[in-house]
Amino acid sequence: MDRHVFSHSACHSSLTIASTLLFDWQVCDNFLAVFRLMYRLLFWGRTNRPSAAVPGEQTLGSLYWMSNFYAAPIIYHGRRYPSSEHLYQALKFSGTDDAWAEEIRKAPTTTVAKRMGNSREHTRRADWDNERVQTMEDVVTLKFEQHPSLRLKLMDTGRAELMEDARSDRFWGAGTPGKPGENHLGKVLERVRAHYTGH
Repeated sequence: MDRHVFSHSACHSSLTIASTLLFDWQVCDNFLAVFRLMYRLLFWGRTNRPSAAVPGEQTLGSLYWMSNFYAAPIIYHGRRYPSSEHLYQALKFSGTDDAWAEEIRKAPTTTVAKRMGNSREHTRRADWDNERVQTMEDVVTLKFEQHPSLRLKLMDTGRAELMEDARSDRFWGAGTPGKPGENHLGKVLERVRAHYTGH
């Protein structure tokens, strides 16, 4: 079976106006793709799991559009969210702290939105733990519903297994060979894809 590995850990850089630092994102993506491939060949090669060299598996860069950190704005209840990450994090506080949810919607980056969503100083929905996977599926569905070009890309992955390369998040991500994760985000993407492809 083909396996497509994606990640939201694209290069993050801070722009320092004083030094007018310019960052080449394409070079960054290419460097990280090579680095991750080398790491997998060295690390995964010591396990029984397939390495990144198996046909059909891809790494960071070409599949970044699958990530919730990808800049694909979503319109939800008449409001624009810069990414699916913004919307998902804001929905944690829907009905319990709407003012904080609105601040998350306006967060300048996905990283900031995620950090705000993980705040323990604001009250989350009481049903969040039970509803987070379904909420993620609803958000991801909106992303691909509102962006036809991304929907076609998702459909083009066929029946490949989709895995989020989030080693520190064993709930949403695939984990590591020694400590495999539950890969819920990959499974969500597969269900959304099946909705469009019929298989």
